[in-house]
Amino acid sequence: MDQISVDFPARLGVLQDVSLRVPSGGFRFVTGASGAGKTTLLRLMFLGIQPSQGRLEVFGRDTRKLSRDQKALVRSRLGVVFQDFRLIDHLSVYDNVALPLRVSGKARKGDRDYVHELLHWVGLGEHADVRPEQLSGGQKQRVAIARAVINRPNLLLADEPTGNVDDGIGIKLMRLLEELNKLGTTVVVATHSAALLERFDYPAIHLEGGRVKAAGQSGAAP
Repeated sequence: MDQISVDFPARLGVLQDVSLRVPSGGFRFVTGASGAGKTTLLRLMFLGIQPSQGRLEVFGRDTRKLSRDQKALVRSRLGVVFQDFRLIDHLSVYDNVALPLRVSGKARKGDRDYVHELLHWVGLGEHADVRPEQLSGGQKQRVAIARAVINRPNLLLADEPTGNVDDGIGIKLMRLLEELNKLGTTVVVATHSAALLERFDYPAIHLEGGRVKAAGQSGAAP
Protein backbone atom coordinates (compact mmCIF):
# COMPACT_ATOMS: atom_id res chain seq x y z
CA MET A 1 0.00 0.00 0.00
CA ASP A 2 1.27 3.45 -0.91
CA GLN A 3 -0.42 6.59 0.46
CA ILE A 4 -3.83 4.91 0.64
CA SER A 5 -6.90 6.88 1.68
CA VAL A 6 -10.48 5.61 1.93
CA ASP A 7 -13.57 7.82 2.08
CA PHE A 8 -17.17 6.66 2.41
CA PRO A 9 -20.19 8.86 1.57
CA ALA A 10 -21.22 9.09 5.22
CA ARG A 11 -17.69 9.26 6.60
CA LEU A 12 -14.54 10.80 5.17
CA GLY A 13 -11.02 9.81 6.15
CA VAL A 14 -11.74 6.25 7.26
CA LEU A 15 -8.13 5.60 6.25
CA GLN A 16 -5.70 8.45 5.65
CA ASP A 17 -2.32 8.33 3.89
CA VAL A 18 -1.62 4.70 4.82
CA SER A 19 1.60 3.20 3.48
CA LEU A 20 2.72 -0.29 4.49
CA ARG A 21 3.94 -3.64 3.20
CA VAL A 22 3.18 -7.13 4.47
CA PRO A 23 5.98 -9.50 3.39
CA SER A 24 5.16 -12.86 1.83
CA GLY A 25 5.06 -15.52 4.53
CA GLY A 26 4.81 -12.93 7.30
CA PHE A 27 2.47 -12.69 10.27
CA ARG A 28 1.07 -9.27 11.15
CA PHE A 29 -1.41 -7.93 13.67
CA VAL A 30 -3.55 -4.91 12.82
CA THR A 31 -4.44 -3.13 16.05
CA GLY A 32 -6.43 -0.13 17.17
CA ALA A 33 -9.61 0.90 18.93
CA SER A 34 -13.05 0.30 17.46
CA GLY A 35 -13.47 2.60 14.45
CA ALA A 36 -9.73 3.01 13.89
CA GLY A 37 -9.94 1.47 10.40
CA LYS A 38 -8.92 -2.16 11.01
CA THR A 39 -11.81 -3.78 9.16
CA THR A 40 -11.53 -1.27 6.30
CA LEU A 41 -7.85 -2.15 5.92
CA LEU A 42 -8.72 -5.84 5.64
CA ARG A 43 -11.51 -5.07 3.16
CA LEU A 44 -8.93 -3.37 0.96
CA MET A 45 -6.68 -6.41 1.15
CA PHE A 46 -9.40 -8.82 -0.02
CA LEU A 47 -10.53 -6.38 -2.73
CA GLY A 48 -13.86 -5.74 -1.06
CA ILE A 49 -13.37 -2.02 -1.70
CA GLN A 50 -11.02 0.17 -3.71
CA PRO A 51 -9.03 3.05 -2.22
CA SER A 52 -10.22 6.60 -2.82
CA GLN A 53 -6.58 7.61 -3.31
CA GLY A 54 -3.23 5.87 -3.47
CA ARG A 55 -1.84 2.65 -4.87
CA LEU A 56 -2.80 -0.83 -3.65
CA GLU A 57 -0.92 -3.95 -4.72
CA VAL A 58 -1.91 -7.51 -3.83
CA PHE A 59 0.51 -10.26 -4.85
CA GLY A 60 2.43 -7.62 -6.75
CA ARG A 61 -0.56 -6.63 -8.89
CA ASP A 62 -1.87 -3.07 -9.00
CA THR A 63 -5.54 -3.55 -8.16
CA ARG A 64 -6.59 -0.52 -10.24
CA LYS A 65 -5.45 -2.31 -13.40
CA LEU A 66 -7.16 -5.65 -12.77
CA SER A 67 -10.12 -6.78 -14.85
CA ARG A 68 -13.07 -8.48 -13.15
CA ASP A 69 -11.69 -11.92 -14.05
CA GLN A 70 -8.23 -10.99 -12.80
CA LYS A 71 -9.70 -9.81 -9.50
CA ALA A 72 -11.50 -13.13 -9.18
CA LEU A 73 -8.19 -14.94 -9.66
CA VAL A 74 -6.55 -12.80 -6.97
CA ARG A 75 -9.44 -13.46 -4.58
CA SER A 76 -9.08 -17.19 -5.18
CA ARG A 77 -5.67 -16.94 -3.49
CA LEU A 78 -7.18 -15.30 -0.40
CA GLY A 79 -8.84 -16.75 2.68
CA VAL A 80 -11.01 -14.54 4.89
CA VAL A 81 -12.25 -15.16 8.44
CA PHE A 82 -15.07 -12.72 9.15
CA GLN A 83 -15.88 -11.45 12.62
CA ASP A 84 -19.49 -12.67 12.33
CA PHE A 85 -18.50 -16.11 10.91
CA ARG A 86 -20.90 -15.91 7.90
CA LEU A 87 -21.71 -19.61 8.03
CA ILE A 88 -24.72 -20.93 6.11
CA ASP A 89 -27.18 -22.16 8.71
CA HIS A 90 -28.95 -24.82 6.64
CA LEU A 91 -25.67 -26.49 5.64
CA SER A 92 -23.70 -28.92 7.79
CA VAL A 93 -20.25 -28.09 9.09
CA TYR A 94 -18.79 -30.31 6.36
CA ASP A 95 -20.73 -28.55 3.59
CA ASN A 96 -19.85 -25.08 4.93
CA VAL A 97 -16.16 -25.94 4.81
CA ALA A 98 -16.35 -27.65 1.41
CA LEU A 99 -18.39 -24.86 -0.21
CA PRO A 100 -15.41 -22.79 -1.51
CA LEU A 101 -14.11 -25.85 -3.37
CA ARG A 102 -17.42 -26.25 -5.17
CA VAL A 103 -17.92 -22.56 -5.91
CA SER A 104 -14.37 -22.13 -7.26
CA GLY A 105 -14.60 -25.18 -9.48
CA LYS A 106 -11.60 -26.72 -7.73
CA ALA A 107 -13.48 -29.80 -6.56
CA ARG A 108 -11.48 -32.94 -7.22
CA LYS A 109 -11.09 -36.56 -6.20
CA GLY A 110 -9.99 -36.89 -2.62
CA ASP A 111 -11.70 -33.71 -1.44
CA ARG A 112 -13.89 -35.56 1.05
CA ASP A 113 -10.84 -36.92 2.87
CA TYR A 114 -9.20 -33.49 2.74
CA VAL A 115 -12.23 -31.75 4.27
CA HIS A 116 -12.40 -34.31 7.07
CA GLU A 117 -8.66 -33.95 7.67
CA LEU A 118 -9.08 -30.19 7.93
CA LEU A 119 -11.97 -30.58 10.38
CA HIS A 120 -9.80 -32.79 12.57
CA TRP A 121 -7.04 -30.16 12.35
CA VAL A 122 -9.36 -27.53 13.84
CA GLY A 123 -10.71 -29.99 16.42
CA LEU A 124 -14.11 -30.55 14.84
CA GLY A 125 -13.69 -34.01 13.38
CA GLU A 126 -16.74 -35.30 15.24
CA HIS A 127 -18.95 -32.39 14.16
CA ALA A 128 -18.97 -32.81 10.37
CA ASP A 129 -22.72 -33.47 10.17
CA VAL A 130 -23.73 -30.82 12.72
CA ARG A 131 -25.36 -27.54 11.69
CA PRO A 132 -23.95 -24.18 12.83
CA GLU A 133 -26.86 -23.47 15.19
CA GLN A 134 -25.71 -26.39 17.34
CA LEU A 135 -22.18 -25.04 17.75
CA SER A 136 -20.62 -22.73 20.32
CA GLY A 137 -19.04 -19.44 19.27
CA GLY A 138 -15.56 -20.94 19.42
CA GLN A 139 -16.61 -23.91 17.29
CA LYS A 140 -18.20 -21.62 14.70
CA GLN A 141 -14.98 -19.64 14.53
CA ARG A 142 -13.00 -22.82 13.90
CA VAL A 143 -15.40 -23.75 11.09
CA ALA A 144 -14.82 -20.29 9.62
CA ILE A 145 -11.05 -20.81 9.79
CA ALA A 146 -11.31 -24.23 8.13
CA ARG A 147 -13.46 -22.77 5.35
CA ALA A 148 -10.99 -19.90 4.87
CA VAL A 149 -8.02 -22.24 4.38
CA ILE A 150 -9.74 -25.00 2.36
CA ASN A 151 -8.35 -23.60 -0.93
CA ARG A 152 -4.83 -23.35 0.53
CA PRO A 153 -4.67 -19.54 0.35
CA ASN A 154 -1.48 -17.56 -0.05
CA LEU A 155 -2.90 -14.85 2.22
CA LEU A 156 -5.25 -15.30 5.17
CA LEU A 157 -7.09 -12.28 6.59
CA ALA A 158 -8.82 -12.66 9.96
CA ASP A 159 -11.02 -9.91 11.43
CA GLU A 160 -11.15 -10.19 15.24
CA PRO A 161 -10.99 -14.02 15.11
CA THR A 162 -10.92 -14.27 18.91
CA GLY A 163 -13.44 -11.52 19.62
CA ASN A 164 -16.40 -13.85 20.25
CA VAL A 165 -14.68 -16.54 22.32
CA ASP A 166 -13.09 -16.88 25.75
CA ASP A 167 -9.34 -16.55 26.27
CA GLY A 168 -8.65 -20.29 26.21
CA ILE A 169 -10.41 -20.84 22.89
CA GLY A 170 -8.83 -17.65 21.53
CA ILE A 171 -5.35 -19.01 22.21
CA LYS A 172 -6.23 -22.29 20.47
CA LEU A 173 -7.49 -20.36 17.43
CA MET A 174 -4.28 -18.34 17.32
CA ARG A 175 -2.24 -21.55 17.47
CA LEU A 176 -4.10 -22.75 14.37
CA LEU A 177 -3.21 -19.53 12.55
CA GLU A 178 0.42 -19.92 13.65
CA GLU A 179 0.51 -23.45 12.23
CA LEU A 180 -0.89 -22.20 8.94
CA ASN A 181 1.72 -19.43 8.84
CA LYS A 182 4.50 -21.97 9.39
CA LEU A 183 3.24 -23.78 6.28
CA GLY A 184 3.93 -20.63 4.26
CA THR A 185 0.66 -18.68 4.32
CA THR A 186 0.87 -14.95 4.99
CA VAL A 187 -1.44 -14.13 7.92
CA VAL A 188 -2.94 -10.76 8.87
CA VAL A 189 -5.05 -10.61 12.04
CA ALA A 190 -7.07 -7.56 13.10
CA THR A 191 -7.52 -7.38 16.87
CA HIS A 192 -8.02 -4.98 19.75
CA SER A 193 -6.94 -7.55 22.37
CA ALA A 194 -3.91 -6.36 24.36
CA ALA A 195 -3.66 -9.83 25.95
CA LEU A 196 -3.33 -11.43 22.53
CA LEU A 197 -0.59 -9.02 21.51
CA GLU A 198 1.35 -9.69 24.68
CA ARG A 199 1.12 -13.46 24.31
CA PHE A 200 1.93 -13.67 20.59
CA ASP A 201 5.03 -11.70 19.69
CA TYR A 202 4.40 -10.67 16.09
CA PRO A 203 4.83 -7.25 14.47
CA ALA A 204 1.80 -4.98 14.75
CA ILE A 205 0.40 -2.28 12.48
CA HIS A 206 -1.30 0.14 14.87
CA LEU A 207 -4.08 2.41 13.59
CA GLU A 208 -5.44 5.54 15.23
CA GLY A 209 -8.13 7.59 13.53
CA GLY A 210 -7.46 5.95 10.19
CA ARG A 211 -3.72 6.60 10.26
CA VAL A 212 -0.80 4.25 10.88
CA LYS A 213 0.80 5.31 14.16
CA ALA A 214 3.25 2.41 14.40
CA ALA A 215 4.20 -0.45 12.10
CA GLY A 216 6.50 -3.41 12.51
CA GLN A 217 6.62 -3.32 16.31
CA SER A 218 6.21 -6.53 18.29
CA GLY A 219 4.17 -6.88 21.44
CA ALA A 220 1.36 -4.71 22.71
CA ALA A 221 0.39 -1.72 20.64
CA PRO A 222 1.25 1.70 22.07
